[in-house]
Amino acid sequence: MDEAAARRVLLVRAFETTPAAPWSDADRRWADRETLRESGAAQASADALVAQRARLAEQRLASRDAGVARLLAATDAPRWLSIALLAIGFAAGLASDSIGGSQRINLLAPPLLALLAWNLAVYALLAARALRGAAHAAAPAGPLRTLLGSMLERLPSLALPRLRGKAMGRFVADWSTTGRPLHQQRLGRALHLGAAAFALGALASMYGRGLAFEYRAGWDSTFLDAQAVRRLLDVVLWPARALAGFDLPDVARLAALHLSSGPGENAARWIHAWSVSVLGVVVLPRLALAALAAWRAGRLAKDFPLALEGDYFEPLLGRLATARPAPATVTIDPASPPRTIALSLVSHTNVGKTTLARTLLRRDIGEVRDAEHVTFAAEGHSLVESNAGDRLELWDTPGFGDSVRLADRLQTSATPVGWFLGEVWDRVRDRAFWSSQHAVRNVFERSDAVLYLVDAHPLPGDLAMVDAELRVLDLLRKPVVVLLNRLGPPRPAAAQAVEVSAWRQRLAGRACVRDVLALDAFTRCWVEEGTLLDAVARVLAVDQRPAFARLQAGWHARSQAVWHESMRVLAQRLARAALDRETVAAGDWTGRLMDVGASLGL
Repeated sequence: MDEAAARRVLLVRAFETTPAAPWSDADRRWADRETLRESGAAQASADALVAQRARLAEQRLASRDAGVARLLAATDAPRWLSIALLAIGFAAGLASDSIGGSQRINLLAPPLLALLAWNLAVYALLAARALRGAAHAAAPAGPLRTLLGSMLERLPSLALPRLRGKAMGRFVADWSTTGRPLHQQRLGRALHLGAAAFALGALASMYGRGLAFEYRAGWDSTFLDAQAVRRLLDVVLWPARALAGFDLPDVARLAALHLSSGPGENAARWIHAWSVSVLGVVVLPRLALAALAAWRAGRLAKDFPLALEGDYFEPLLGRLATARPAPATVTIDPASPPRTIALSLVSHTNVGKTTLARTLLRRDIGEVRDAEHVTFAAEGHSLVESNAGDRLELWDTPGFGDSVRLADRLQTSATPVGWFLGEVWDRVRDRAFWSSQHAVRNVFERSDAVLYLVDAHPLPGDLAMVDAELRVLDLLRKPVVVLLNRLGPPRPAAAQAVEVSAWRQRLAGRACVRDVLALDAFTRCWVEEGTLLDAVARVLAVDQRPAFARLQAGWHARSQAVWHESMRVLAQRLARAALDRETVAAGDWTGRLMDVGASLGL
């Protein structure tokens, strides 16, 4: 994502992770839902999804508080910084008075020599850092860049002195830290441009004064003779000789320029030589370094390195990944029109039905409590869809209560009128029993197959309850797949197979039961869902199976996408751990002094 998207993502993260921020769980769910609706999320990357969600959330936040838009504007790159440093550098160069009031230039110690030496020292420092491998965007900055960076990081607080709430303050702190590599490159560009402008200002000052005054050039030295002076100037003025073809005078001519024996000569050609040297050593390299910093900053701004990891991003990506639709990969058969297939999930109350529904749907639905009759009404949810228009619905129904009484009532309800009157009366007199009837009605009217969840290790009295509930399901004449829940600690596959086989033998006399599977609501994995869908496919009517095959293909594509995304996140974490390194302070007195300071909390 680009810089603007990264700033929006960090802004939204600050609001969603700061207590008492004006952003609720309802807002979070709205942002997730709208992101998937607008982005066509089946093929969208993780970065694109997070950026799209942040854009929608930022718009909602800005509609509630105008300070959000002003805060984002205040944390944008200050476009005036480079222009300001250019102007300051040029003005400082003009005021530097490169030659001075004596109107004499000592060729061995001209004022511009300090400018050259300073820039050469900067280049040496940059080269040393590059050789140490610290010249990338995350390298520690120098003192001047650090000072300017800290000043710029405080600009949002100065521009918006009344940041409302902790969320805005946290965003400013997060952006200052996360965006530091980008800030440092922009500061480097501005500083290099300022240094080039200073040199140009110094040259302009020198030439301006040369129009009104005559300067004389010569040399003085206690230790050097003319031969040594020529060798020294040959090195110092090498840029002028290479770029402008400047010719040094011979030894005899240089000896005549000794200031102790004469007035020297007109300094014009020497000023030109020093100017060309300054252009070659200062201005051009500084402009090249500024261009390099600008290129790095542009690359960072276009592809901002925001790591989507940690306690905020990983759950967010998990929600978006599990909710995104998966494209069906099967060919649409014109002879098989789209179908909606409904599965009713039923069980005795407080066995784990809603928990299993949540894990199958991969989102929170209903209410989960360790109590009876928490669910009072049947709720339908889309489990998977195909591009052909097929839809697999999962219904979470109220739990059975008094199963024996329910079976007797169903057997005596031969007419719809008697069923309806009894249901209305029970709704007033016994709401829990009415909820059980509501579950039966859902199976009777909507279900194509029933998933019946039972406790794999029931108490002796609970077996009569299971028999009564299977008697109810027998009367409804719908195919039933029994799911064994609460299997206990993990065991070898052979031991679990023995338990499943025992349940199959016990339920063999029930006409409605077509299969028995082990599917713990708490410890199952997504591979087991494929086994469940295969079992459902075998019990459906023949005309429903082509549509269900397309739904299975869509479920498989979605699960594979989640698996690949999980492997990507795991690979990132493993790579980060493998590449992690810690800089160990030197064991000299400075390192020990830093350890003492750290122990004191400094």
